[in-house]
This record gives sequence, structure tokens and C-alpha cells, in this order.
Amino acid sequence: MVVILFLTGTVSQYLARKGSHHFEYDFRLLSGAAGLIYGYTFILPVALWGALRWFGSSSADLIECWALYGYANLIWIVVALVSWSPLTALNWALVGVGFGWTVFFLLRNLYPVLSATDMKTSKILLIVVIVLHAALAIAIKVLFFA
Repeated sequence: MVVILFLTGTVSQYLARKGSHHFEYDFRLLSGAAGLIYGYTFILPVALWGALRWFGSSSADLIECWALYGYANLIWIVVALVSWSPLTALNWALVGVGFGWTVFFLLRNLYPVLSATDMKTSKILLIVVIVLHAALAIAIKVLFFA
């Protein structure tokens, strides 16, 4: 996913600057993609698992949290492959579809674990999951396909 974000972000930048001057690769995109995706996929599930353990969910498993976030992020590969078009509205729509799909996947699979906590805590954790995932979607759009 990191390499595909870098490559499609580079193609998007090339198409946006085509003909203006000599194009140079921006390797900050590669390190940015690595930091964003690895940070989101590895650190956030650990934080969620810790919060679930803190609030008393005995069914929370760290490996399952990592797997859910990893599988949820697979759709971003497809979004990245089709989001290099110069049509900004189309790119936003594709990122929105990717966001919706991944949030549905996460919530469908996390809800049984989150509901093991009390109602108020589970609602707060669901909102946090959605907000952080929206931040990921916006970061992908702005950093790689602006």
C-alpha cells in the first residue's frame, strides 16, 4: 500500500505539472506514505486494544485489532489506483467511497468487541474510530492526490 500510494501520488503530481518544467520525484511522498500507513495500521490498533482492556472488554485481542485495520486498509489500494485522475470531484468521491467502505468494515467487525464495554464508552470509541479513519482518508487525499 505504501508503494502504491507513492507511485500513484507521483503520477498525480506529474499529470498536474505536465509541461511546466522538468519533473522531479518527491521522495517525501514515500516516507510520508510509510509513516501514515504504518503509524495508522500499527499504533492505532494498539491504542484501541489498550482502551478496550482499560474499559473492561475481555474479548479484545491485539492481533485481531491489527488484522482488522490491515484488512480495512486494502481498499485504499484500489482507491489509489483510480484516484490519479485530474478530476478533483471524482477523486473526492472515490476517497469518500473508500472511507465509507472501510468504516463499514471496521464497525461491522469491531462492534461486537466494543459493545462488551458499557454503552457510553462503546459509543465514544465508535466515534473515535470513525473520526480517526476520516482523518486518514483526508490525509490520503490531501497528501497524495491534491
